Amino acid sequence: MKVRNLLGAYAFKRGMVFSTRVCKNIEKGKYSGAMGGPIKVKLTAGDYFTSTVLKLPGCIPIDVRVCFKKLYPRSEKSSLKFFLEESGLDSKADMPHENMWRIYSDAKEHSFVSTAKNMYKVANYYVIDALRCQELMHQ
Repeated sequence: MKVRNLLGAYAFKRGMVFSTRVCKNIEKGKYSGAMGGPIKVKLTAGDYFTSTVLKLPGCIPIDVRVCFKKLYPRSEKSSLKFFLEESGLDSKADMPHENMWRIYSDAKEHSFVSTAKNMYKVANYYVIDALRCQELMHQ
């Protein structure tokens, strides 16, 4: 139920913010404002993190990992999984990148029921990942 509500809210927000032209240009990689240049974030006196973000109208990108690296500069690890465990929150969904890219490739070439089910798994991975980041920031 939560995932459905999240996806519904995303679709509503997307409809409010984007025009069809901008969406199509982003999909084609032709939207000039889509990719920001590298941003250098100072973590500690001699430690910097370089990040590249997707700039979308009406959205403020927040890199949760960078936020937590600034909050805990001496932590032994800096992954989302590590910070979730340290905070006592549920773990994120796990999907190897090789599987994800295989599913994307299959979806571009074929439109089978199994492809749709696999794309649902990818969407679930991203929704859970985004939700866990929000839970960390809310904590």
